[in-house]
Amino acid sequence: MHLQQILVLTPNSLQVHDVNTKKLVERSHFSVQSLMSPTLAQTISGGVAYGDSVLDVAHSIWVYKTKIFALVRTLSVPNFYFS
Repeated sequence: MHLQQILVLTPNSLQVHDVNTKKLVERSHFSVQSLMSPTLAQTISGGVAYGDSVLDVAHSIWVYKTKIFALVRTLSVPNFYFS
């Protein structure tokens, strides 16, 4: 990634788009649910307080030397990187 690219998360993928050309540069399978709290569904039944569940979210995504890294909740997400 560089300064003229943006990162887009969809329900099933992580995408890099070029701002100038408005084209998709690269796409990788990625489950956005891996960023969500695993206890969020339990707030509906009252099993977990919403205030507690909402703090249980992994949402760290960063870029270092053109590589994208994501902190996720599960190890079942395949490893990926963009060059």
